[in-house]
Amino acid sequence: MVYTLLPDLHPNDHYATVCVRVTRKWEYRGLNDDGEPQHVDLVIADHEEMVHEFNNQIEEGEIYELKRFRVTNAKTLYKAVDGRYMIKFTIHTLIAVAKRPPTTFPRYTYRLTAFEELSMLVGNVQNFIDVLGVVVEIGEVEMIQPSNNQASTATRKLVLTNVSGLQMQLTLWGQRATQFNVDGIYNNEERKAVVGLFVGCLVKSYRGQDYLSGSSACKWYFNPEIPEAEEFHNRYADEHIEIRRLGGCRCTVTIARLVPDVSWWFPTCVRCGKTCTPDPNGYICYACNNNIYRHKYKLVFVASDGTAEAEMICFGQVGQRIVGKPVEHLMRTVRRDEEFPPDIAGIVSQKYTF
Repeated sequence: MVYTLLPDLHPNDHYATVCVRVTRKWEYRGLNDDGEPQHVDLVIADHEEMVHEFNNQIEEGEIYELKRFRVTNAKTLYKAVDGRYMIKFTIHTLIAVAKRPPTTFPRYTYRLTAFEELSMLVGNVQNFIDVLGVVVEIGEVEMIQPSNNQASTATRKLVLTNVSGLQMQLTLWGQRATQFNVDGIYNNEERKAVVGLFVGCLVKSYRGQDYLSGSSACKWYFNPEIPEAEEFHNRYADEHIEIRRLGGCRCTVTIARLVPDVSWWFPTCVRCGKTCTPDPNGYICYACNNNIYRHKYKLVFVASDGTAEAEMICFGQVGQRIVGKPVEHLMRTVRRDEEFPPDIAGIVSQKYTF
């Protein structure tokens, strides 16, 4: 089959077929990264060029044939890559895994910005920023409330360094904060440098301190096989790099069982956040005389670290990070004859670090 190359696409190409690799995928779930997906964005690449587009069905890293899509002008803000046009999927779009794709597809799509240039990009939201650095510090997940009218969200602070020793803080938000983990990459005995390619960031400033911010569009790749990473590996080849861990105690446990006869959710007031009390019309908050409420997780389980067992309770956002879905989604799908929905029952035997 003859494919159209991405640079040759134009808005009037209604019957073009392209063969591309999905090199990056992310879901936008709102400001706090805790709602239902509002849209899914992808970066795709053929064996010559790249373009930014939308999709909510295909997987990152796979190679596909795409047909019956729309070619439109690219977004002017929050652009992952340069490009005049972008692809939009419609209800008529056809997607198929490529059977004999070219072997020259890139694995990563990025446009590196040097640490020394980041200060000039504070507040710029036209393009996402991609950086390369060695991870030297990892903070614990913290829950913060960005403003009075927003729900609390998870954050995690990292520190990266370049080959010159210049350091830059990267703050991860929402699901990105809870997903970040180097335990499978970094060995405390060998202490080899972990080079990270971080894409989809923005540069911000707080109290005069510039920093990188990574939310739903942010992705990372450890020790990527790219030419720019060779300089880092050569620079730190003979050095032991200790990744500093900041924050409180850590405990890795396996969930042994759920505690029966305990509700896995509870109603909270949308005004003050306190637990609501049942009344004839549903639930009410007597603290502020309000009957508008939302559901939150209350997961009660017994966990073991291999030496002993303990009963643990996880509320709200922590519960959502364990289950992986908003509580409202489970409330809509749970059956009356179920003590626990399958998504909650599925956390048994899973391992988590608190």
